[in-house]
Amino acid sequence: MRTHATLRLRIAAAFLALFACLAGFSPPADAFRLEGFVSVQASDGGSGQIWFNCDGDSTCRGTYMAVMRTPVCTDEAGRVDTITITGLDLSRPGPISGSVTLTAIQGPEFRRLPDGSCESLPGALSDFSSPFTGTWNGTKAELIFPNTGGVNLTGSATLVTRLAHVTGSLSGSGGGDSISLTYSCQGENPCTGNATLVESEPGCSNTHTMSNKFAIVGLNLSQPGSSSGGVILRGGDIDTRHNADGTCTYFTGPSRDGGEWAAITWNGSTGTITTQPSSDDIPISGGFSATFTTLPGITRAPVFEMTVTSNITPTVSSATANIQYRSQDVGTSGSVYTFAVAPENLVAKSTATKPLVVGKAGTDGAVACVLAQLNASGQLQAVSASQMQAYVSGVLSSQGQAVSVINGVATASIAGSTFYVGYGSSADAMMSGGVNRSVVTVPGTQVCQPQPPQTGWWWNAAEDGRGYTIESTGSKVFFAAYLYDISGRSTWYIAAGPTSLDGSLFVGDLESYSNGQTLTGAFRSPVRPPVLNGKLTLAFSDPTHGTLSWPGGTIAITRMEYGVGGVNAVPQANQPENGWWLSGLDDGRGFFIEWQAGTAFMAGFMYDDTGAPAWYIAAKPRTDNAQVFSSQWERYVNGQTLTGAYRPPDRPPTYVGAATIQFQGAETAIMTMPGGRQVNLSRYRF
Repeated sequence: MRTHATLRLRIAAAFLALFACLAGFSPPADAFRLEGFVSVQASDGGSGQIWFNCDGDSTCRGTYMAVMRTPVCTDEAGRVDTITITGLDLSRPGPISGSVTLTAIQGPEFRRLPDGSCESLPGALSDFSSPFTGTWNGTKAELIFPNTGGVNLTGSATLVTRLAHVTGSLSGSGGGDSISLTYSCQGENPCTGNATLVESEPGCSNTHTMSNKFAIVGLNLSQPGSSSGGVILRGGDIDTRHNADGTCTYFTGPSRDGGEWAAITWNGSTGTITTQPSSDDIPISGGFSATFTTLPGITRAPVFEMTVTSNITPTVSSATANIQYRSQDVGTSGSVYTFAVAPENLVAKSTATKPLVVGKAGTDGAVACVLAQLNASGQLQAVSASQMQAYVSGVLSSQGQAVSVINGVATASIAGSTFYVGYGSSADAMMSGGVNRSVVTVPGTQVCQPQPPQTGWWWNAAEDGRGYTIESTGSKVFFAAYLYDISGRSTWYIAAGPTSLDGSLFVGDLESYSNGQTLTGAFRSPVRPPVLNGKLTLAFSDPTHGTLSWPGGTIAITRMEYGVGGVNAVPQANQPENGWWLSGLDDGRGFFIEWQAGTAFMAGFMYDDTGAPAWYIAAKPRTDNAQVFSSQWERYVNGQTLTGAYRPPDRPPTYVGAATIQFQGAETAIMTMPGGRQVNLSRYRF
C-alpha cells in the first residue's frame, strides 16, 4: 500500500466541488446495526460509492468507506473514517429524517500527474454533512438527499440480523518490498475494524509498523462463491525517506489512506482475498475466517417518540419536532426545552456563568462546542443547564407537543450546530435523566456532533496511580474511580445512570459502599452509607477525550493505551468482551477487564477484612490463547485521595494472590480466587 498508483483515499477537487453545492453533507447489546450504501453522481462526470455501517438508536455511529472518481483523473480516491447519522426513529415503519456526517472526507487540492493519475497536496481534512429524508419499512431505510447543482445522492440502509466477525491476514513481497497486514473487522459490506501493517522498503534497515481503521467491501458470506471487492487502511499510503545511517523514516499525510481492489472467495467457513493492484504495486493475498452472531431486531424504544420535519438550506433553516411524552410522565407538571450544542465562535458569551463545554468541532478540534439556546433574534446564546429557558411549561398532555426548534434562522449563524429537544421537571432534571433527543445537525465546516466515550480504561497522565473505568452503551454509563482514602488505603467510587446529548454527557451521584465481600471470603451484602460523596459530571469531547468534574475539582481525562497499537489495535482472535464482569452469586463485587492487542488489564472492586472498599489490579501480557487470563493481583497504597493533591502511590513488595480466569467464549468465564475457590462470571448488561 504505497504512494504510487494505489487506490489513494484523497478527495480530489472535483469531489470537493461535487459536495460544495450541498452547503455541507462495537455495538451495545440493546442497540441495532445498519449496513448501507450511498451512490454519488455528478453532471460533470464525477461519481462515487460510499459503504457504511453504524450502531445505535436515534444516533447511529460507525465507519464508512468511500471511493470517488473524477473525470480528470485516471485513478480513484477514497477514504475510511467515521459516519454519524442523527435523527433516526426506527421504532416503527414510516417517514424518517435526519442528518449524516462523514468525518474527514473532504480533502485538500490535488495535482494531475503526467500518467493521468492524481496526487493530493498537503492540507487538512474536513467533515461533510447533509440532511436527508426517507422511509423505513421495519428492515430497510430508503434515504433521499438534497439534489443541488447537478449532484445526485441516493442511499439505503438495511437492518443487520447476523453479524460477521472476520479475522485474517494479507502479505506479499516483490522488488525488495514486503507487506504484512493482520486485521479484524465486523460486518460484510462493509466489514470495518482495525488492522496492523508491517512494511519494509528496499534499502531500509528498519520496518514500519502501524495500526489504524480498516475496511473490506464486497464480502458475501451468505453462501460459498466468489465476489469482487476492495480493502482500505487508514493512513496506509506511506512514503519513505532514506537516512544516512541506512534506516528510513516512514510518513503519511492526513489524506493518505491506501487500498486496492481485490478478488474474494468464500467456502462457507474460510475465505481468501487477493488484491488486484494497478501499475507496479505488489499484490498481497491471504486467508480469513468468520464467525457469526445473531443480533436482535429493533426492540428498544427511544427515550420518547418524536417526528421531525426540517428544511435546511444554504441561507435559511427551519426544523419542527412533534414529541410524545412517555406514559409515566403524562399528567405530571414539566417543561419542554429546545437547545443546541454549537461551535463556540457562533455563540454569544454568557455574563452570568461559564457555558458547559461538551465537545470539539472539526477534525482538528480547534473550536469548543458549548451548550446554547436561540434567543428571539435568532442568535445562539451560551447557557448552563440551570440557565435554560423553557419552550413551554405546564401539565404534560397525552397529545404531546409540537416544538419549533429552528424557526427561519439564518443558516450561517447556526452552521455546525446539533439541536435537541427534551423535557422534565427542570432543565437539570432533563439533562441528568437523559430525557432529550437530537433533532437535526446543521451542516457546517466545523460540526458539533456529541459522541459517547469508548468503553475501557481512562486516566489523566499527570496523575498516574489513580484511574477510571467507563462502560458506555450509548444511552447509559457505568463509571468507577480507583484512588485512595486519607489513611492511604485503596478505595473506589462508582456512578451509573442515563446519559444526555447522544451519550456524551453524564451527571450523577458519586457512591461508595462498605462491609461487602472480600477477595477470598464468603458472600456478604454490602451497605451504602446514607451520605453520598458529591456529584459527578462527565463530558466527552470525542470518544477518547473528556472532562471529569467532581468534589476533587475538574480534570481532563483520556483513554489509557497500553497494548501495541493501543485503542486502535486489532483484537486478538477469540478475545472476550471489554467491560464489566460480575458473578450473580457475589453481588456487590465486580471486575472490569479491557483487552488491547491481546494485552489485558483488569481491576477488581470489593472490600478488605475491615469492611472498607478496596481494589486490586492484574495485567496479562499477550499470549497465544486469549481465553486464558493468568496473572497476579497487585495492591497499591498511599496515593492521591479524592480531594487531595497528586501523590504517587506505593506498591507493597508481595502480591495479593493469583488472578486466574478461564473464559468460555466472549461473555462467560470461570474465575479462580486465591485459595482455589471458583466463581462463575458473566458480562454485566445494564
